[in-house]
Amino acid sequence: MSVQAPVHAQAATRVPRTLPIPGVFIPNLPAGSSAWREAVRQWEEGAENLLPLCDWPPAWYSGGMRTVFRTKRGDRKTGLSSSHFPAHRDEDTFLRLYPEASKGFRALLTAIQARSPTHVCRHRTSKHGSPEERDSACSRASSP
Repeated sequence: MSVQAPVHAQAATRVPRTLPIPGVFIPNLPAGSSAWREAVRQWEEGAENLLPLCDWPPAWYSGGMRTVFRTKRGDRKTGLSSSHFPAHRDEDTFLRLYPEASKGFRALLTAIQARSPTHVCRHRTSKHGSPEERDSACSRASSP
């Protein structure tokens, strides 16, 4: 009698994860109101013997490396583009425009994306309709 591996083990063929480039990394941001300032520093000045994120060669955040660094670098870029962070770097003006920055970097990104005319929020829809449509269908089905 031969023993076969469980079906789920056979189906779980994974693509090997790309390993980061040695010495290339993006530090996590601190929590709270200082996060956006650290993001500015990482974008413009770099961190711990590392090129500023704005000067990274595309090979460091695209291709196989996109799963490793693209999101973090893209978030820093979105939050610090000249259309959001004033070119003259006036912190008071920036904080008046985006008070969410004092809550943390994720809150700032959410605010920027919500106000961006080019940001299109794509809502996923169920093949069974919206929650309201599903509720009304259930109530129709259960009524005599």
